[in-house]
Amino acid sequence: ILSHEIHMTKPDPKVFEYALKKAGCKPEEILFIDDGFNNVRSARVLGINSIRFIGLDNLVEEIQKLDIKIG
Repeated sequence: ILSHEIHMTKPDPKVFEYALKKAGCKPEEILFIDDGFNNVRSARVLGINSIRFIGLDNLVEEIQKLDIKIG
């Protein structure tokens, strides 16, 4: 999704709503990873699994907490 094509940018919740619709997924089926606090908070409000990226070790730990299978 390119913000200039949809005329919206994060952390606007409409961006995440658009992404969910485009992907045909429910919020709980998505994992959003971003380094921006406000972006992560906005996605979480919609029920999207969200992780704030602050480093690789933290990312692995946060994914394990969510018990998400990758691959």
